[in-house]
Amino acid sequence: MAKSIEITNKYDVKGGCHYCGIDVPAGMGKARKNETGGWTGMCLHCASLDDPTPEPAVAPLEERPSHPLTSEQAHVVTKFTGGDNLAIQAGAGTGKTSTLIAIAKSTSREGQYIAFNKQIVIEAGSKLPRNVGAATAHGLAMRQVGKLYEPRLKSKRQSSSRIATQLRIEPFFYMDGDKRRVIQPAAQASMVMEAVTAFCNTDDKAPTVKHFPYVDGLDASDPETGKRTYEVNNAVHQALVPALQAAWKDIVKIDGTLRFTHDCYLKIWELGIHGAPRIPGSFHLFDEAQDASPVML
Repeated sequence: MAKSIEITNKYDVKGGCHYCGIDVPAGMGKARKNETGGWTGMCLHCASLDDPTPEPAVAPLEERPSHPLTSEQAHVVTKFTGGDNLAIQAGAGTGKTSTLIAIAKSTSREGQYIAFNKQIVIEAGSKLPRNVGAATAHGLAMRQVGKLYEPRLKSKRQSSSRIATQLRIEPFFYMDGDKRRVIQPAAQASMVMEAVTAFCNTDDKAPTVKHFPYVDGLDASDPETGKRTYEVNNAVHQALVPALQAAWKDIVKIDGTLRFTHDCYLKIWELGIHGAPRIPGSFHLFDEAQDASPVML
């Protein structure tokens, strides 16, 4: 490897690393003696390579961000090019997306940018280099699994009474003091479908009693603390577990009849029911991860 020395402020790397093009803040790079006797500035990653001269690692300068990277952003890019797995924490408006775009432009490897919000994906996709695709988590799931269920996505809403009949839900009776109360099958069917929705947004492996929503009005509040009590809720939820399992079994079927949503095929993809979920590219950039549901993470 050619001789390298640490860059000081008077050896600022103007215009970015000579080899990969990323911006290098003053004092955070090296300089290599070139054939003319001068010094060529480079980032720490390129300086660590025996020969950084083959394929430039980034898009041409004219395709790079119009604003120079901050020292923190440049540090992130350097960590990425060094092969590290990264979780970047940043406040609103501090350039999270632009940092991921800079990462994408720091390599010629194929990668995948992912975000929850479709509008963010569209905006970021217009700025990403050609080697990095952009998609929502649902978009990735659609390619591999969702297409199998496309006809079901057009299914109409079903009445709770019809769902109750399909799932064979019976009236649920309970005592409220000295009064006998009943929860009709239609109301229970709504609980089941809400539990399916809740399950689809988790990273759990199967729908269980914990996915049912708490229903106000079934249990009286604790007279001393005013907090919720759970006796009736727990009893009806436990009784509905077989219906919940039957509902999920129908959801998974390509020719099932219950209402099918985009969250359903995302969960089916995550569970690997039709083969292990695959995300293209040798690296993945997940934007706005704080807004992602457990199933996406």
